[in-house]
Amino acid sequence: MRCHRVRFVVARAPGGPVCGTCWRREPTATLPCVNCATVTRLYHFGLCTACACPEVIRGLLTATDGIMRPAAQAVFNVLAADDHPAGVLKWLSAGTPRALLASLGTCTGPLEHATLDQLRPVKAAS
Repeated sequence: MRCHRVRFVVARAPGGPVCGTCWRREPTATLPCVNCATVTRLYHFGLCTACACPEVIRGLLTATDGIMRPAAQAVFNVLAADDHPAGVLKWLSAGTPRALLASLGTCTGPLEHATLDQLRPVKAAS
């Protein structure tokens, strides 16, 4: 049952556009992940949060040449191993953490406190 109120559309179901409240009750909202086949609410591109999280992190930490430097690999390992991928994805939905990880992916040299202090925004690195 849909609420039929005028709200922001968060998804498109077979019956038409759906608001966030109705999407949580929508039977078609849970589908199998294309990677692991877990039936859940998918994050994006057919992936569950557990499968999407490492891909999002990898995309942010990889330099434009397609190579992830060793220091960025260490950050990837820590973030990808988090037991709550939905929380990591929510954190990454803000511009500040995304910019920080993108900066880490492109900077050279060892990953030290001095390196983090040079990155902007500073608050996200502390």
